[in-house]
Amino acid sequence: MIVRILNWQHVYKSRPYQPILSDIVKRALQTSDDVTSFIDDGVRILVNIIFAGPSQMKKLNADTMGINATTDVLSFPMLNFRNGQLTEPPGEYDFEEKNGLLRLHLGDIVICPKRADEQAETLGQSLERELQYLAMHGAFHLIGYDHIDAADARLMRAMEKRLIEQEESDDE
Repeated sequence: MIVRILNWQHVYKSRPYQPILSDIVKRALQTSDDVTSFIDDGVRILVNIIFAGPSQMKKLNADTMGINATTDVLSFPMLNFRNGQLTEPPGEYDFEEKNGLLRLHLGDIVICPKRADEQAETLGQSLERELQYLAMHGAFHLIGYDHIDAADARLMRAMEKRLIEQEESDDE
């Protein structure tokens, strides 16, 4: 699995966070049997994490969600998933062949590190921890988890909680 971090802003460096963000995104995506099946079949999964500034994030939020405000994270899935399961198979044009390997782009996660920093301070936690949570949250959106209605929100929160607990037990 390839998790690339692209930095569209100039205040926060992305490189120090690459290992932890890559790890949590991979772990979240691998909760999907469909994603794991692609990996087992030799398909390279690609996800981009993009660091955007507040004005960029506000514009993206307005253009895509109709909300004229800066947000912390937005996800842009390339495939149709519902609660970790594909609702329709990818088409032939969803795959890219590069150096003899098939790649499948699951989507992009856009994070506003300035907003994450503000939230981390409010929550009394590190920026690293908040970025990690936002990357995980965005990854779950890529595989079809959502929080629009109460039942979906409970399921998504349960998935996040399980992964966080797993992460914490691995750190011990």
